[in-house]
Amino acid sequence: MKLIVYIFLILFSGFTFAIETPIKWIRSPLLPLSERVAGHKIKKFEVQAAFTANEKGEIVNAKIIKSSGRPQFDTYILAGLYLAKTQIYYENGKPTPFNAIQAFEINNKYANDKTYYLCRFETKSKHYEFQQQYTNFTEALKELDYVYLNAPVSKREFELSKYVDENLGEYDIEFYSQDGKISNVRGINSKDYFGLYAGEAVEYAKTIQPKKANWSKNRHKFTDTITLSRKCNSKPI
Repeated sequence: MKLIVYIFLILFSGFTFAIETPIKWIRSPLLPLSERVAGHKIKKFEVQAAFTANEKGEIVNAKIIKSSGRPQFDTYILAGLYLAKTQIYYENGKPTPFNAIQAFEINNKYANDKTYYLCRFETKSKHYEFQQQYTNFTEALKELDYVYLNAPVSKREFELSKYVDENLGEYDIEFYSQDGKISNVRGINSKDYFGLYAGEAVEYAKTIQPKKANWSKNRHKFTDTITLSRKCNSKPI
């Protein structure tokens, strides 16, 4: 991995001016690159990001100004920047915020010439399907221990070298909620790692409304059963 440093713009006394100088990173903006983020088609990523560092060297704002061509990779760059930290810049002995442009060139070790298909997990929640049979939450909560305020769905996408459509099975999930917020999601007796992906669907739902008011104030355990399947686009990437 290689960092290419451009210029940064100093914000001081109401004026903005450019200084050509290396950006000194106390905490690197480069995170470990995974195959899911990198994909397999782009051999070399070239991306530019603009950011603002405060007087402590913390990144408080960042955006992509030249895309790599892969949204997942652009998001990866932004995530790294927000976790990074620069050396404090001083102007007249005073810590001073600044804007900067950082360019990245990163070789993709996962790139190859194989055919790949864009795939995703599709999920069905047994509890949410029951919930949908009622006309409103009040009616549903007469029979159910809780209702989801958002549908539990998986947003995970990935690439496979073969076209696959398959049902992966049912997974029993338990989770806790306090003040309606879903937390501590885990599979019950999951026999494979797909139980983790089934649990992600419940995490994406984020909030529930429990049957009893005191269940909302106190941490309470709930369960659901998620059916997980893997679907791929028929056209290669």
